Amino acid sequence: MSGQSCRAAALRFWGAPSTAIRIAQRKAQTWSLAPARQGRPAESGLLAAHVDALVGWVEADGDITMPELAARLLAERG
Repeated sequence: MSGQSCRAAALRFWGAPSTAIRIAQRKAQTWSLAPARQGRPAESGLLAAHVDALVGWVEADGDITMPELAARLLAERG
């Protein structure tokens, strides 16, 4: 952080020292200040096997509701 301690930088920018330390560590490890991805990886979870069908149904009927999608998924895919 250009010669400043993390604590001094945090005080200068009204942040917590722990946040400044995490930002400095992230910069040192990844050379980026971009936030890390959050959440599960795409295409994982219980509906991963049904993504193509769900997307197809939504594209065919843009007004379909979540309860209708759930009912159709249960009826057609068990």
